[in-house]
Amino acid sequence: MIYGYAIEPESLIDWAKNKKDGRIILNSFGPGTSRLLKEYPKLKKWRKMLKKAYNNSDLTSEQKLKYAELIQLFTKQYIEFDSGIYNGNTPWINNVTKTTNKGCFKAIITKEKTAEISNHNILISSLCDEWPDSFWDIEKQITIPREANSIANVLAPMIQNSKLVKFVDPYFNICEERWLSIFKAILDKSISKNSINYPKCFEVHTSAMHAYSNRKKEESYRKNSIQIFKKILPADSSMIVYGWKMRNSGDKLHNRYILTNFGGVLFGTGLDKGEQGETDDISLLSGQSYQLRMAQYCDESTEFELDFRFEITK
Repeated sequence: MIYGYAIEPESLIDWAKNKKDGRIILNSFGPGTSRLLKEYPKLKKWRKMLKKAYNNSDLTSEQKLKYAELIQLFTKQYIEFDSGIYNGNTPWINNVTKTTNKGCFKAIITKEKTAEISNHNILISSLCDEWPDSFWDIEKQITIPREANSIANVLAPMIQNSKLVKFVDPYFNICEERWLSIFKAILDKSISKNSINYPKCFEVHTSAMHAYSNRKKEESYRKNSIQIFKKILPADSSMIVYGWKMRNSGDKLHNRYILTNFGGVLFGTGLDKGEQGETDDISLLSGQSYQLRMAQYCDESTEFELDFRFEITK
C-alpha cells in the first residue's frame, strides 16, 4: 500500500512552474501517503543533480518557493535503495531503466521520454493529468481475505522497500500456524532471491500476558520462538521480540499494525490467518498516526511497560 517512485530531478522544475501539477504532487507524495520518492541515484547524488537543474532554470520568486516545498516533501521521508553503479555520462532515464531489479519502482517519472526507452511504467512529469490510473491511483483501504497470499500480496511492495518492519499484535505467536503462515508468506513475497534490497531488521511487539500464561512457560516460549525464527528469517537479518504490559491510565494493547521505517498500515482484525470466508480491512496510517504508533512500540516507549525482550540473529 506504499510504493516507491523514481523521480528525475529536473521534474521538480516542471512542477514548480506549473501550479496545478505542483499542487497535485504536493498532495500526493510524502509521509502518510501511498507514494514516496525511492532514491535513484543515492540521495546525495540526486540532490547534486537537483541543484544543477535549479541553477540552469529560470524560476520566478514564487516558483522558487514552490520548488523549496517540493524538495522538502521528497527528502523529508524517502525510500533508501541500493541502486548499484550510476553512469554520470548517460542520461538519468537510461540509467534508471537499466537497473537490475526489474519492477522495483511503481513508476518512473521523467522530464522527457526518449524514443529508445519502451518501459510501460514511465510517466512524463509535465503530463500529470494523463498518467494511467494503474501507476497512480492507490487505495488507502482495502478489504481482502484473511489468508496468507492475499495479505502478503498487498504488503509486499511496502515490506520489500523497508529497512525495518514491526509486527504489532497482542496475540502474535510465531509458534502457532495461523501467525507463522502469514509471516512466511510475507517474507516469500517481499524478498527476491537475487535482491540485496530487503529488510534486515524485524520486530514483533506482543502482549506479555498472552505470550505465556505464567513464568514457568516463559523459557519454552522464548526457546521455541528463537528456533522457528532462525529457520525462516532471511540471511543477515535479525528479529527482536518485545512483550509489553499496559500501564494504568495508558493506551490499550489492542490494535494490530505493520509498521516500517517510512509508513504503516492498520489491520481491522489481526496478523493471523482466519477461517474460510473471513475478510479483513487494511488501512494506510496517516502521518500523525504512524508517528504515534512508532513512538509507542520502541525501546524508549513510555506508553507501555516492557516485560521481556529477546533477539534472534541469522
